[in-house]
Amino acid sequence: MVPLVFLINGLTKRDWGQAFFFALAVAVGLTPEMLPMIVTVCLSKGAVAMGRKKVIVKRLKRDPETWGAMDVLCTDKTGTLTMDQVTLERYCNVMLKEDQGVLALAYPQQPFSDGP
Repeated sequence: MVPLVFLINGLTKRDWGQAFFFALAVAVGLTPEMLPMIVTVCLSKGAVAMGRKKVIVKRLKRDPETWGAMDVLCTDKTGTLTMDQVTLERYCNVMLKEDQGVLALAYPQQPFSDGP
């Protein structure tokens, strides 16, 4: 809409500098009004992009007992509760025995060290 306002104003008044500043003012004025639509469009484009990569995003229920049928859980924490540190307490297979294979599948890269 802003380029259209710029063109119409520039063609009718023949003052392209004033038309530019008017179109800029329209853009600044419309941004707060259009923000919900802009956010929705950006989120839907992201969802489509993740869908092309066959990523499934689902809101989990809060009950930990419903998580049992899950194979892999990937989550993003804000660091409020973890103080910006992720700690691995235990890794085990389906027999509840510690298994290096599970760790290798869950985290294939070597963790970063804090040392020099």
